[in-house]
Amino acid sequence: MSRNTFTVKLGTRTLATYSNRDATDSYVQRTFDVGAFAGQTVTLGFASSEDAYLQTSFVVDDVTLNAS
Repeated sequence: MSRNTFTVKLGTRTLATYSNRDATDSYVQRTFDVGAFAGQTVTLGFASSEDAYLQTSFVVDDVTLNAS
């Protein structure tokens, strides 16, 4: 079980949770179907957690939200 995680949420719904075990050497594009939220006001959130032993860097770049 990984203690280093990165979670993507839209409103109260968790879209994905990643861990340091999902590591890659480059950026990876992720896509989520958020059409169910069209017309609503929701908050897009990112949260990370890590243990005290080794640092894990989760990187986010170029976020686009389209719920039409």
